[in-house]
Amino acid sequence: MNHSVAILIDGGYFKKNFHLHHRKSPQPDDVIDHCDRLMKSKKLAKSELFRIFYYDCLPYDGECRHPFTGVTVDYSKTDQYKSNMEFFDKLKVKENIAFRQGTLQLNGWKINEARLSRVLKEGYRITEADIKEDFKQKTMDVKVGLDIAWLSSKHLVDEVLLVTGDTDFVPAMKFARREGVRVYLNILSGDCSVLLKEHADLLVKLDPLV
Repeated sequence: MNHSVAILIDGGYFKKNFHLHHRKSPQPDDVIDHCDRLMKSKKLAKSELFRIFYYDCLPYDGECRHPFTGVTVDYSKTDQYKSNMEFFDKLKVKENIAFRQGTLQLNGWKINEARLSRVLKEGYRITEADIKEDFKQKTMDVKVGLDIAWLSSKHLVDEVLLVTGDTDFVPAMKFARREGVRVYLNILSGDCSVLLKEHADLLVKLDPLV
């Protein structure tokens, strides 16, 4: 008897590691291709896909005054904004995809850590190139947790497969296992936190990773 599996993808984690491996941003078809590869892996040979849940924040569309130049940046007019929105618009309509939208918050600006060390030790003068926006994702771990609780408590799936390296999802993983759902973990780097491994039933690694 085949088992049903839900794949839950931490979008920020996927995009970051895809870019590290391929030196380019992923396209929606790359997300689908990765899930296809997971389903064809030996460890999921007896599983049938229930649905793919993709979690990410829409790009920031507000305005902010740059502390060095004094120029107000309208992020909704940038090429990066348009590119990201195109990615999400195309991904949302793919088969078996459920898109879960978080909130991206701008918390001001932050200094590059390497530069900050030079400032403190050598009195290095900070330049425009040394600072960047401090964006924070909001509600993503909550949405993942709610979906895992729903899938597990309603017994909609036998397995959940998390594509992530974030230990914030550990409480949800523990809940699923208590409900009798097997929890699999797909990592896109060489290794991950021991805490994640501890609360996963199975580690799935592809070759190549992503």
